[in-house]
Amino acid sequence: MNTRLRSSILAVYRPRRESRTTILAATTLALSLSVTLPATELLVNSFWTPSHLMRQEVFDRWAADVERVTEGRVTSRFPTSTLAPPSRQWHMVTSGIADVAIIFNGFERNRLHLPTIADLPFGTPSAESASVALWRTYKRYFEAANEYSGVKLLGLMTHSGGDLYSLTTPIRNVADLAGMKIRTTDGSSSDAMQALGAVAVPSSGIGAYQLVSRGIVDGLIMPTGDMRTFNMLQHTNFAVAIPGKIYNGSFSLFMNIDTWNTISKTDQKAILEVSEETSIAHNFALHEPYPNPFNPRVNIPIYLDRKAYIQLNIYDIHGRYVTALADDVFTSGNKVFYWDGTSFANGIYFVHLQMNKEVQTKKIILLK
Repeated sequence: MNTRLRSSILAVYRPRRESRTTILAATTLALSLSVTLPATELLVNSFWTPSHLMRQEVFDRWAADVERVTEGRVTSRFPTSTLAPPSRQWHMVTSGIADVAIIFNGFERNRLHLPTIADLPFGTPSAESASVALWRTYKRYFEAANEYSGVKLLGLMTHSGGDLYSLTTPIRNVADLAGMKIRTTDGSSSDAMQALGAVAVPSSGIGAYQLVSRGIVDGLIMPTGDMRTFNMLQHTNFAVAIPGKIYNGSFSLFMNIDTWNTISKTDQKAILEVSEETSIAHNFALHEPYPNPFNPRVNIPIYLDRKAYIQLNIYDIHGRYVTALADDVFTSGNKVFYWDGTSFANGIYFVHLQMNKEVQTKKIILLK
């Protein structure tokens, strides 16, 4: 093979230096564009059962939102049963047994002082408004106190506040409470009952059923929704509706700080966008019925942020179905339904609004 032919063949089959450099640069760029963020599975502990309102409205929705906004990079797994008692959620997360939990702030009274301002009596217009107010107050005034050192706080919330129920003895005035054993939570509800002359018997919501069903206590304070969830209405005969509620309970949604630090900055930002104040926002609302007490007609206002199928029912104080006010698909916006109690007996009733798996409840009193 002559020299000229050999040179021509090599020129065709041997890439030039410039070509190799270009190919390498293109490959590097392609690889950099295809790098995926690390995936994380969160072990999310709940001491509430899957059917509980807080589990459905807070935990389940938050977990679904996190998976959605991180495009599946951060997912959640719930154990089949709680990994620690309700009072040990902080220790469980900080020791790495679980990644995420919610704790009733009263269980950490020696650590979490400032958020318990939400527990004070007469300050709960609704669960959502109280929760939003608590988060905004925390961000403006409490965050600098660093009470959540060692964890990543993701949200603060309250429930709907508690009313006063009794098993067999009506409570008509403060003097009637003297010596009565009243189930409470740890914190301000115990202080309130003791200040009114009752004997406070603190317990978790789950433990309250045993106290009530066995007649160990004479009464209890508890949110209306939990009275239904824990089947308490069948054991109580009297109720005292208190404007602003006799107490409230505040809760913290938080994550193990080491787990948080393993999540990419991109996904951290996305998670915070569906946490904090956003984690407690509802896409529907059952507003306060009016007038209340009523005779014989009560107006029941609701709000829907989108077209949706809803069920709006009335139940009596024992949890028995009374009548349906709505069972259909409605467009978004404010709606007002009404119930005429002319043919029904005086007493306490409950308005129950359900949209998908979410439920809201309000107490009404028919007084002729």
